[in-house]
Formats: sequence, structure tokens, C-alpha cells
Amino acid sequence: ISIAHLAQQMSEIVGIKIEVVPGPIQMGSTLRRCPDTLKLNTLGFRPKTSLVTGLKKTISWYVNQS
Repeated sequence: ISIAHLAQQMSEIVGIKIEVVPGPIQMGSTLRRCPDTLKLNTLGFRPKTSLVTGLKKTISWYVNQS
């Protein structure tokens, strides 16, 4: 999942339209991040919460903290 996709998912949950505009690559930044979760899968890890459900719970928590 890309950062842009994650931002779009979050914007849909909170009901705000956004436009993701990539900025310049920062010096020393990794050009591409592609974590490999295969090792977690081979160890038996299975997520109990979907991405959307987890985002909804997290956003709700942040909203209730203010």
C-alpha cells in the first residue's frame, strides 16, 4: 500500500476530499519502501483487524482525545 493510498483511505473515513501532491525526495531518503511481510506470514501471523477497521478505530481514538 502506498502512502497516497493510505491518505486517500483516511480522507474517505473522515469525509474530507484531499489531493495528494508528492513533494521532492528528501536528501538521504529511501527511494522506495517495500517491506516484505512474507516472513511474518511464514511465522503464522495473520492480521485480526483490516486496514479500514484499524484506521477507523485509530481516527476515532484521536478525535476523542481532543
